[in-house]
Amino acid sequence: MPHDKSRHGVVIEIKRIEGRKKKETEEAFAKRINATLTEAAHQIEHKKYYQELLAHQIEKIIQLPIVFAGKEPFVFPVE
Repeated sequence: MPHDKSRHGVVIEIKRIEGRKKKETEEAFAKRINATLTEAAHQIEHKKYYQELLAHQIEKIIQLPIVFAGKEPFVFPVE
């Protein structure tokens, strides 16, 4: 939550998946990551995690779904 209401507020949803499996193609791995990022973005919207920011008149909100595959992060920012 920013102290300055003209700044961006940030909502983060973090998910974890298994790292790339031995016989998994790069394409299949990317699909798994993208599906989980999409799921995280939908969860932010569905559960309205940004409501507290709106209640404090924060209008610039960055929604940041993050997926960890093992220790490697994948990020898909949504404004």
